[in-house]
Amino acid sequence: MNTTAVRRLPSADWIAFGIGVVALCLQYVHTVGIGLVSLAVFAPSLLREVGLLRDTDEWSRGIMHRAGFHGLLAVAGLYILGYAVSALGLFVPSPDLPQPLNDEIFRKAMVWVFLVSYLIQYWGAREGVFRILLVSALASVLGTVTVLTVNRQEWDFWNKGLLGVAVFSTLFVGVAFLTRRYPRTGGGVLLILLLVLIVFGLFQAPGMSVLERWGMVHIWMQAGLIFGITGIALLRESS
Repeated sequence: MNTTAVRRLPSADWIAFGIGVVALCLQYVHTVGIGLVSLAVFAPSLLREVGLLRDTDEWSRGIMHRAGFHGLLAVAGLYILGYAVSALGLFVPSPDLPQPLNDEIFRKAMVWVFLVSYLIQYWGAREGVFRILLVSALASVLGTVTVLTVNRQEWDFWNKGLLGVAVFSTLFVGVAFLTRRYPRTGGGVLLILLLVLIVFGLFQAPGMSVLERWGMVHIWMQAGLIFGITGIALLRESS
């Protein structure tokens, strides 16, 4: 097993990630949560770069820099893709959707690619993916409960919402423990889940509006950050 799997994250990172999980819940009910997520993810690295936080060694700083480069590459790739989509005539701007690949998707790509890359490099693919999936399940449960509570939904809606998130979270937790025990199999399952989501979206696409189709593309991109990157990382480390 990779020895990086047992390394402990600095305390500043744990505090920041805890704030980030809370911010994930808040973003569904207030826009301030969106900014807090980005701040929580990048604040420790920023403090280290300016010399206000000295809790890492050169190996950890190298991981931080490489994760930042991965995030930059992700945003650059999306930026180029946006130009290519327009140049090839695959998208015609409209008042409802002036630009499908907008600042919001760029922000999410930068934040999630940096975070996933940082954790997988720090802990190793097996332990890193295991913890990422568990936190994703936790954030899903907390986010759903927050939305239902704040919006004061009826009991019937509560049942449906909690049932959906229970299935989703159980799937994440199950795959998390699978990847920890059988990383190669778990990596394959994650990629299959991503493929199933894409195929399902393609079957639904003919009945969707242009706005709904691009919304589905955004979901694919975000799912790719969880299922795609983590699945590939597990397969590469296992080989």
